[in-house]
Amino acid sequence: MASFTTGGTRNVAQLQTTALYRLVTVGAHGGNWVWGSKTTYGGSGGSTTAVTPIDAGATPNLYVVCSGRGVDATNMSEHPGGGNGGKGARRDNVNYHGGGSGGGASHIATQPGSLPEFGTAAGVEASVLLIAGGGGGCGGGNETGKNYTGGGGGGVKGGNGGVYNGNSMIGGSQAEGSGSKAIGQGTNGGAGSDKDHGAEGHGGGGGGYWGGAAKTATGKSTKASGAGGSGYLNGTLLQGSKASDGGSVEWGGLRVASTTAGVGAAGGTASVEYLASIVTLDDHDADHEGTQTLYAAPQEDAYYTAYSIDGLASPVETIETPARDG
Repeated sequence: MASFTTGGTRNVAQLQTTALYRLVTVGAHGGNWVWGSKTTYGGSGGSTTAVTPIDAGATPNLYVVCSGRGVDATNMSEHPGGGNGGKGARRDNVNYHGGGSGGGASHIATQPGSLPEFGTAAGVEASVLLIAGGGGGCGGGNETGKNYTGGGGGGVKGGNGGVYNGNSMIGGSQAEGSGSKAIGQGTNGGAGSDKDHGAEGHGGGGGGYWGGAAKTATGKSTKASGAGGSGYLNGTLLQGSKASDGGSVEWGGLRVASTTAGVGAAGGTASVEYLASIVTLDDHDADHEGTQTLYAAPQEDAYYTAYSIDGLASPVETIETPARDG
């Protein structure tokens, strides 16, 4: 298994053979807001997993981007986003911090590039197999009755970011132009203005298929945390049928891929794991096709005819060979 655990990096996984693979991505956590002994938290990153056959002849390499964790707000400075995550804004008043930056999205693709470099939904669909969204950065604050937690990364939809006043920041979803209205990138948080209560620097949005929104307005009572970015499953490049909400893929009546919200507690990670070789039985125009495909796990000396997101199903003891009548 090829595992990638360093956030903010681009990596290449070389595929040695056509086989069944498990692909896993985890988005990065958004930056926290820290004031002395008090901490208000950014959103957790999402997780996306798919089990699918990949033809190593057509796709010899997979390109893996592990997202960076959002930077904690511990001073007045502007904090850079965690690779596809939105920046956390600075604070102009010496008494308060800036906002935490958004966590980045992690993805696995058949072509190299960051999510913003793919540019459009069509660009993502042409190359990106799966995405795990990043969590929104925390805009800070600990007033009673106020929730400033950054939105969790998706999932079908990223979580909303908490605000001091007004409407929550909206997470990215599967819909065109949702959240930050940008592929891959969370919105940069707006700067707080001098001496206005509730105007600490705002948290940045998390990265994702569509990034999470963040508050860009400045002034009194504008303090806000960033929303999370959405996850993604490719309904064309992954084998199976994609659910209407975009959150899962099924093949042979079994779930083979899904994207879930809010599990990543650090920088983004990803892995590419070989599960089994693929054996296709040639029916030679037989009247009874028999077993069409076997998944062979050589180290186990076992054969399988089905798989799910959890891996290979129970091994089979016999197969039905192709046959002709008479």
